[in-house]
Amino acid sequence: MALSGFKNNSNGNKGKSKFEPLSEGVHTGRLVQIIDLGIQQDEYQGVVSERHKVFFTFEIPGETVNVNGEDLPKFISTELTVSLFEKAKLPSFVKALDPTAKLDETLNLADLVGKGAQLNIGRTKTGNAKILNAMPLAKGMSVEETNTELVVFDIDNQDSSVLSKLPNFIQEKIANSLSQKSAPKGGQKSGLPDIM
Repeated sequence: MALSGFKNNSNGNKGKSKFEPLSEGVHTGRLVQIIDLGIQQDEYQGVVSERHKVFFTFEIPGETVNVNGEDLPKFISTELTVSLFEKAKLPSFVKALDPTAKLDETLNLADLVGKGAQLNIGRTKTGNAKILNAMPLAKGMSVEETNTELVVFDIDNQDSSVLSKLPNFIQEKIANSLSQKSAPKGGQKSGLPDIM
């Protein structure tokens, strides 16, 4: 179930291929992958925090990259904190993908996979493309269908056949997740959306 545009670097080579990043501005995209990264530890200005993270990957129809003579779709990803707090980024992505979605604990993120949105693309300090924000498709607008297999990975219900096909850096994040070390017992509801 791996994304065709993401090649798993199984030989451990840390070198990255350099591709032309997406141009800045608004692109239509289809959400093709949601990966639950579990609880990740972050440090910002000396303050350590623990947050539940999820990785969204969008395919950008009509944009391709040539890899070893094969034209593959272009993808762009973003890591989001699983939070329904109004200032969090996740709710804006949910509403962009499904304007009718309820932003409460009944939300199932897996229902968003395959849906389209408009993505405002900007640049990181190093010149890479990044998603600044997401907006709903305009009335009458649609996103091209995809041949990319849709992927959902839930850290609490792991499918090893999916995990093994994810890029190495994602597998490492999942392996280092605090969720792997201290899974909640008893199926208690956290007030946060389910992954699936």
